Amino acid sequence: MTYTVKTPRSIPLKEEELKRIFQKLDVNNDGRLSWEEIVTAFRSQGLHMKHVRAFLAVHHADSDGNGFIDADEMKEFVKYTSDKWGISFTDY
Repeated sequence: MTYTVKTPRSIPLKEEELKRIFQKLDVNNDGRLSWEEIVTAFRSQGLHMKHVRAFLAVHHADSDGNGFIDADEMKEFVKYTSDKWGISFTDY
């Protein structure tokens, strides 16, 4: 998986692509993403991510208020990171 700067040619991700990305980010396989997992994932791709930015992204996408992003909230997380930070996700 790579993270790239969004371009005008970005193609929306399909549901199965979102699920694959979610599974790759969920390193402890608990079915949810913490802000720590997000920071680790972005840093593993060479992108610097401040903890507060990851926390804000989780807070924004976390519709049930449990402090994590689950598979159903992933679409909103991807939209937020794209809109706010210009990052798009590509699943290889």
